[in-house]
Amino acid sequence: MDKFGKVFGILALIISIIACVFPGGALIATFLGAPLIIFSWKDGAVFGYVAGGLNIINIIFLSPTIWIAMRVAEVSDEGGAFSLGVFYVLIQVIAMALMGFITWKSNKNQKPKKTTKRTSKKK
Repeated sequence: MDKFGKVFGILALIISIIACVFPGGALIATFLGAPLIIFSWKDGAVFGYVAGGLNIINIIFLSPTIWIAMRVAEVSDEGGAFSLGVFYVLIQVIAMALMGFITWKSNKNQKPKKTTKRTSKKK
């Protein structure tokens, strides 16, 4: 089951890279990338963290969808687009936290139990 986490982590990283290139990448990163990040535990945890960081950078700085929504909300005096960006970033942070928790719990459960060495008394 460890290899599945690595596969999901690599897929999450690929989706994150694709989301940086295409317009609407924030939506791709949120709805496709975040679930893949959650399932990229154990061996894929590094890939999941990198994908999550790349998604956050994409949402904050590179996504034209979020920037256009913020500009439209500013012009129409509604002011709800900033919360949309915060919501997308929060989804990525929660996905990375869940993946980290799953990895931590699974590593904690797999640690071998400590055995005590029995010493025999020499006569």
